[in-house]
Amino acid sequence: EFIDKVVWWGISGKQKLSEDFIREFQDKVNWKNISRFQKLSKDFILEFKDKVDWTYISRYQKLPENFIREFEDKIDWKYISKCQKSDLDLFVGSLPFLAGEMELSDLLEDKKYEKILIDSFLI
Repeated sequence: EFIDKVVWWGISGKQKLSEDFIREFQDKVNWKNISRFQKLSKDFILEFKDKVDWTYISRYQKLPENFIREFEDKIDWKYISKCQKSDLDLFVGSLPFLAGEMELSDLLEDKKYEKILIDSFLI
């Protein structure tokens, strides 16, 4: 009876919620706040891949490289390059995909990738 009185956007970001709780109330929670503020497992993100906010997932969740590769079409590469500790091989391997997803100037802002980008495009 009190479910409809809960401020779901607030609880989604301000309270530590279990994945079971989020799963139970998946139609009530605020998925932007869940994606940003809750620590989510890879399996949970996979289960709710159509509900999570991929920009926030890319920026705030710790993602393993194989997961990044698997969802390269969903993640926000601007934040992957800035916020994730990823191997340069991952980045280089995704250059053809990235060319259509990001502005070159955004990629060049990150000095750790600048040389690789220049070398890749000049070769």
